[in-house]
Amino acid sequence: MKIITSRTNPLIVQLCKLHNKKHRIAENLFIFEGKKLLAEAISAGVEIKYVLATEAMLPYCLELLQGREDIFVQVTEEVYDKITTENSPEGVFVVARTLDKSGKFVTIYNTPTPKSERGTLLFLSSIRDAGNLGTIIRSAVAFGVDEILLSSDCAELYNPKTIRAAMGALFNIDITIVEYPKQAITALRDAEFSVYATALSDTSLSLGQVEFPSKCCFVIGNEANGLEGDLIAACNETLTIPMERRVESLNAAMATTAILWERYRLS
Repeated sequence: MKIITSRTNPLIVQLCKLHNKKHRIAENLFIFEGKKLLAEAISAGVEIKYVLATEAMLPYCLELLQGREDIFVQVTEEVYDKITTENSPEGVFVVARTLDKSGKFVTIYNTPTPKSERGTLLFLSSIRDAGNLGTIIRSAVAFGVDEILLSSDCAELYNPKTIRAAMGALFNIDITIVEYPKQAITALRDAEFSVYATALSDTSLSLGQVEFPSKCCFVIGNEANGLEGDLIAACNETLTIPMERRVESLNAAMATTAILWERYRLS
């Protein structure tokens, strides 16, 4: 078994670079920490390249990696301190191949035959906070969303904050990167999805008073500015969440969770 004791070891120097988005993209790798996420990744069939762990985590990791001990590297506490970004690390650091979570939207949906006869889709436009994105992904998996669509200016899927907030849910849902959101919404409507923009207007439908059709998509906007007008206009309807007047709005992740729960309750 390989044991690394030097903070300047070439592998350690290489892995530290993966904290930078540019290097993650160049290497098609991403990183995360924790024994629970490691177990989730293995269960979901994520391709793992390295598992680095301290001596205390050695038995746990080797049990999970039976037959894959070749990807395991033991490191000292001092070395682990160099690669971790956690305040209270468990001592399990994982390097994995990026998942197949991108593609041209129109090649998937703008076809004579829709992808499915029933489905719940979630379209996230310009969600910039990685923690919000991860929380939304977790809620989407919890409440049966079939696929998440992300505008290309959303927070990075492989940001460690996104992965941490998603708590393993990232490994268990299809996610498509959308370059042209308005055209994507049009393609969805052509595929007979009812598309709901979460926005306040004089004609907004109120959550709790809507019977959603079998195929629907909910569009969630930027945390600070909401959805752009052209995206709202491209949707079938606007949807709002009833709440006390003294509160102007909800956090994007909280609002999404409320909407998805209502859809799940009625399905």
